[in-house]
Amino acid sequence: MYKKLLVLIIALFAGLASADNCRAQYDVLKFGDFGISSITPRGFTSVKGAVWVDVDNPQVGFSVSEIYGKLYKNGVPMIEGQADDYYVPTGNGRLVISGVASLCPGVSIFDVLGLIFFDPEDYTVDIKAIITDDGAEPVVKEVKDIPVLTLLKKDSEE
Repeated sequence: MYKKLLVLIIALFAGLASADNCRAQYDVLKFGDFGISSITPRGFTSVKGAVWVDVDNPQVGFSVSEIYGKLYKNGVPMIEGQADDYYVPTGNGRLVISGVASLCPGVSIFDVLGLIFFDPEDYTVDIKAIITDDGAEPVVKEVKDIPVLTLLKKDSEE
């Protein structure tokens, strides 16, 4: 189950960088290996964790802040999360992205156990964050209803 959660976190990150309103600027951003740095349950309804991802950014560095995402299954909100602010420098490097994911109201732990049988066709994500290029004004980026399957296909094509 943790591997599927990790894929969803990476999908959120990739979705923000590859969304239509960001694509021209961040299309050359490449993702490499990734893994879980830590994961700790916080009660029955949320987890705190960190993932690492290798990134190649040949363009100008940028900051990502106020990151919020929500995962939907067949249009029903399942999991929402917030990630800590991070900076993507120019060049190759490893990012550690930490945050908290919680069940949405009305969703039980048994509903989430269905992620074990994860079918990406059933899932979409919404993502909102503020992106600031080095030396530029902050820009709010928000994308909705991104099919997780599309993100996973894009990731495997590269």
